[in-house]
Amino acid sequence: MPFDNFNKYYTSNDLLEPFVKDFGGVIGASDSNTAKKLSVFGLDLGFDLAVQNRPSSDNKILINSDVDGFGVPRVHMDFGLPVANLDVSVRGFSYSNLKVIGGGLKYSLFKTTTHVNLMPDISPMAYYDIISYDYFTGYHISVDVVASWNLPNIKPYISFGYDNTSLKVRNIGYGFDGNKASSSGLRGAAGIRFSPVPLVYIYGGYNIINGEGGYNFGFGMEI
Repeated sequence: MPFDNFNKYYTSNDLLEPFVKDFGGVIGASDSNTAKKLSVFGLDLGFDLAVQNRPSSDNKILINSDVDGFGVPRVHMDFGLPVANLDVSVRGFSYSNLKVIGGGLKYSLFKTTTHVNLMPDISPMAYYDIISYDYFTGYHISVDVVASWNLPNIKPYISFGYDNTSLKVRNIGYGFDGNKASSSGLRGAAGIRFSPVPLVYIYGGYNIINGEGGYNFGFGMEI
């Protein structure tokens, strides 16, 4: 776990905000890989992983912990609603005492009506996540706009996102417990999704997370 040494290298509240910004960025970086709306009562069940290639230059907590690439995995379950062009999502993971649990909504702003179309589907979306770990608790909010193209064999996508993350320190010691920091950042991503067999999809893409490079990939089943 790349955050295991947080208690060792968190020695000043000035160090918290850069950590918060990087941490929130990788939570939001795999918000979505398609703008396509699910069918009514349709289901998308899958696994996602977003990775930032290295901590930002001012994230001394991870740098001093000798962390290179780091990321956040999760599973998601999305449902197609019968009203208002909406899909609802629940998502989360729990590993080594780190828990990130949340959900959100995706609105189909523009959707194509033919099987193959050079015009993209476009969807804005918003998510809220609750964060819990041995040494901090907090929340993450993200807002994204995703465009994807329904081309033969491959489904390219691009996305732009905004993250707002807040963490509160605990279990470190007197003078540190209760300290808080919030940070916001921007993301961009481009990738490709394809289906090797019916109902199953795989995707991968390149991310820019608060100016740092990264990638995401995942797989799932859409019914």
